[in-house]
Order: sequence, then C-alpha cells, then structure tokens
Amino acid sequence: MKREKQKKNRFAKGLALFWAAGLVMIAVGLGWLWTALDRYESSTPEAAVRAYLGQVARGEWDTLYAQSGFDGAAQPDAAEYAAYLKTVYKTLPEEPRLVRTGEEGGTVYQLCGEDGRQIARLELTQAPEGEKYAYRVRTKAEFLGPIVVELPQGVQVLADGQPLPESALQGEETAKGYEELPEGQTAPLLLRYELTGRLTLPELTLPEGQQGEYALSGPDETGEALVYRVSRQLSPQQQEEASALAQRAAKTYAAFVTQDATRGELNAFLLPGTPFYRSMQQFYNGWYVEHTGYDYRNVVCDELGSAGENAFSARVSFDYVVLRGAKEYLYPSSYRLYFLKAGQGWQLVRLDTL
Repeated sequence: MKREKQKKNRFAKGLALFWAAGLVMIAVGLGWLWTALDRYESSTPEAAVRAYLGQVARGEWDTLYAQSGFDGAAQPDAAEYAAYLKTVYKTLPEEPRLVRTGEEGGTVYQLCGEDGRQIARLELTQAPEGEKYAYRVRTKAEFLGPIVVELPQGVQVLADGQPLPESALQGEETAKGYEELPEGQTAPLLLRYELTGRLTLPELTLPEGQQGEYALSGPDETGEALVYRVSRQLSPQQQEEASALAQRAAKTYAAFVTQDATRGELNAFLLPGTPFYRSMQQFYNGWYVEHTGYDYRNVVCDELGSAGENAFSARVSFDYVVLRGAKEYLYPSSYRLYFLKAGQGWQLVRLDTL
C-alpha cells in the first residue's frame, strides 16, 4: 500500500514537472515569437512611418527638425519647419497607405490617405545600427520658388518680424514702367530682395513708422517667383490730382486711336524721347471707320501707386462707345499709365493696354 502510494506521488511530481517544463517552453517560444514578430514589424517601412506619424501627432517638432537634416543656416529654421509640417499634416489618416515612387533609388514614398490622395512625400533612409526601427523617416520638403520684395530706397520691410537679411539683397533696379527714359531723366529706383529656401510664405509687414506712408502689395506670380511690391502712398489731394490726370490721358489716347483727338492733343501728355512717344508719332489712325460721335462710360481709376516722389502710376478703365448714327459700338478698355515729374510737370512715359 505504501509502495503504491509512493508510485502515485512520483507520477504526480513527474506530471507536474512535465507540465511546468511545457509551460516554460511555451512561454519561451511565445516570447521568441513575439520578439521575432516585433523585430520583423520594426524592419518594415510601414512601421517606421507609423512611428513617424505618431511623433507628428504628438507635436514632437524639435525631434522632427533634428531628424530633418536642415542646419538652420541657409535652410529653414525649426519654427518654419514646424509650421510647414503643421500645414502638411492638417489631418492624419487612420489607415495610411505607402506607395513607392521609384525616386532616388526607391527611397521616396507617397503617403496617401484612405481616399488615395497624396498627403506628403516621405524619404526613408537606413537607420543606424541599434535603433528600434530599420528606417528613418522625414517629410520630403517642397520648397517655394524665389520670393522677391521690391521696395523704394530708405524703406524697410519685415519678414516674420525681422528685417530682410542683407544677404538677400540683389541690388537696385529701375521701377517697372520707367526702364527706357530719355537721357537727362532720372528713373525711380527700387531695391530688390530675394528670399530662397522657404517652405512657407513669410509674413511681410511694414514697420509701424512707415505704415500709412507706404503700402505693401502682392504676391504677384512672375515666372517662378512670387513678387511683393512696396509703393509710396499718395495723399488724398495727390490721389485726386493723379486720378484726374490719368483719366484725361487715357481718354485722349482712346480718342486719338479713333481719330477723335489730334496727335498734338495726345503729345501734350507725353514725355518726348520714350519708346511710347516714338510709337505714337508713327501710329497711323487713318484706317478708322467714319463715325458720328464717341463717349466714355463707367469710368474707373484705381490702383494708384508711386515708386517715388517723382513718379506715379494708375489703372484707368471705361467703356469706349463709338456712335454711327443710331448705332452704338461699345469697346471695353483698360490701361495702366506711368507718369514722371519732368521739366514740363507730370508727363506720361508709358501706357500698357490691359
């Protein structure tokens, strides 16, 4: 009886040891499998991207900037890069999709949302040994084209609250509309600054002391550049006088084309020696059809600006009406006129048809 009891105890102990060893082996196996799966998961681009998007979601901007490769000198600083990422990742997809583009040896991927639309382009590079994920991820920056600021001498413009850097100064250039003045006439000059390497548009402002006296406009797209311009503001009296002169000149030009004003009447507004003056001396209007009258309707003068104390420009538009008996022929007309204060007072140096 005793021997039989001992056998049962040995059997129970053996069974317990067997189960214990089995459980240990299962735990070790599961741990190994979990580690292997985690290692495999960490080795995929998708895992690295999910971790990267987690950093974005948590707003770890300093860390993301440190991983960007920018040095903050000729490249965007940390604040601009953070603003750029906030713009790119306004919304984060719950199920992001990666599409390899083939760019740069296959290291660039499109990050798409659930609808398949591209959110950003990501650049994946091999991570150094010892890091959790096999890849480092950064958003491939989409830089803006040159940002040009043209301003009169003595005027200051602030970019994000700071003066434009001297390194961005490209030199002086003649203000638009005054490039081909005759000898002896002084054209207004503008300083030209060019900002490059920007991810976001800077906030351009005028210092408090120059607000009201000058106005900042733009950006205008000129080729690949975005152009901002600073112009001198005219006083209410100057605006009234400039508007009246621009309207008279524009109306006289339109009437000259239809033979309703003489060349002498038009020349009274023009500065001799300019390309526009020469072209008007050669202009032949004898072809214009006979008519019984003409009229100006819906006259508007706006966009008054000044590149300097001796120059102003304006846009004038109206409906020019040609009368032939009881019939009316309406011609919408719009011009930009550039005036210079020369020896004879304000004179027209250029007229562009818009």
